[in-house]
Amino acid sequence: MQKQRTILLVAAAAILLLVVAVIYIFNKPHRDVSGEHAIIVSADSLFSAFSNNEENANRLYLDKALVVEGTVQETLTNQQGQHVILFKTPDPVAAVSATFQQAPKTIIAIGAHLKIRGICSGYANDVVLRDCMLDENN
Repeated sequence: MQKQRTILLVAAAAILLLVVAVIYIFNKPHRDVSGEHAIIVSADSLFSAFSNNEENANRLYLDKALVVEGTVQETLTNQQGQHVILFKTPDPVAAVSATFQQAPKTIIAIGAHLKIRGICSGYANDVVLRDCMLDENN
């Protein structure tokens, strides 16, 4: 009887800990990259780094704030309704994809040269940036 009670208490504590962890993870605020020190890199260089040596590029850029400068290839809205800008790269079928927290207040034209701030999420045929915003020095 005592052994069953101990097992039940341990299981209940583990479930409670799991619930608290899930609530914490899902309610974490987005990082504000506007005040973070950022690595400045061109879209071409960023893409080349990931396509040539993904492991090394992950060490340099993954989950870090970046200021990426490049030429806009396309603008679109993703399935979550977020504004996405694709920067041109040397590869005609790949891009640097920048997903914005909030839609930019200015209209961004295809072919425009601009800088954005965001957090690098890695490489999946495109280099993926999240929580982006237009850089103040555009």
